[in-house]
Amino acid sequence: MPIQDRDPKVRFSDRVENYRHYRPHYPAEVLEILRQRTGLAPESVIADVGSGTGISAELFLRAGHAVWAVEPNEPMRRAAEEALSSWPGFHSIAAQADEDIETDEEALAL
Repeated sequence: MPIQDRDPKVRFSDRVENYRHYRPHYPAEVLEILRQRTGLAPESVIADVGSGTGISAELFLRAGHAVWAVEPNEPMRRAAEEALSSWPGFHSIAAQADEDIETDEEALAL
C-alpha cells in the first residue's frame, strides 16, 4: 500500500459518497451491549475517534448522547457535519487521534 493511502487525512477522500451510501450502519442493539458491558449511561459523553462520515456518531446521538467526533480527513468530516450538524449534541473536531486538542472547557462540562 502506498504511504499516501495510509495517511488518515486523505485515505478515504476519493470514496466519501460510496462510504456514506454503502457502509453498513450499526444496529441499535449495540447500545444495549455497551450498557451491559461497559456501563454506558444516558449521561455518557461519547468520543468518536476516527469518526469518518459519522455512522457511529449518529447511533449515539439518536440515543441522546453528546458526541465529540474526531476526524482528520476533511471530506469525511465534512460529510458527517452535513449529516449531523442539526443534532445539538454533535461536536466535530478536525484532528488525528494522537494530536493534542484544545477544546472549550465549558463545552466539555456537559
